[in-house]
Amino acid sequence: MFNKHSITGRIFVGEMTGFIIGVLALIVLPLVAVETGWEFKLGFLLLMVTMGAMIGFIGIYKHHPLFPAINMPWWLRGSSIGMLFMLILVLLAKDQLVPLMSLDIVAWTGLTSPYWILLDGAFLGALTGFLTTKISGEGQLPLQ
Repeated sequence: MFNKHSITGRIFVGEMTGFIIGVLALIVLPLVAVETGWEFKLGFLLLMVTMGAMIGFIGIYKHHPLFPAINMPWWLRGSSIGMLFMLILVLLAKDQLVPLMSLDIVAWTGLTSPYWILLDGAFLGALTGFLTTKISGEGQLPLQ
């Protein structure tokens, strides 16, 4: 699966990257002073896995499907999908994110709005996009 460039390899690498990010969040969240429910933690894990799978799947498009003149490198695909998924998280769980953004480790920067998590999504998406492209290729990939 990893010796040949394939779409299934990209999706697998994306899902595993999202799973690792989600598990790290499950480990770190109990260490902060804000209590989050198990639904939020499970939802974040599933959101990260789904984000990784989507970044892996979108890797078959090197150019925009509707506008072929627009080139879409791995960093643009990954970061835009990461921002989109974090926007969904903010819109659905804003009440859970507000206390996390008011922690001292975040509040000293002045970035207390939950919408700043979109930058985290862009970074995590770009990281996932890099890993999937580096390991399993990009472009018109065969199904294997």
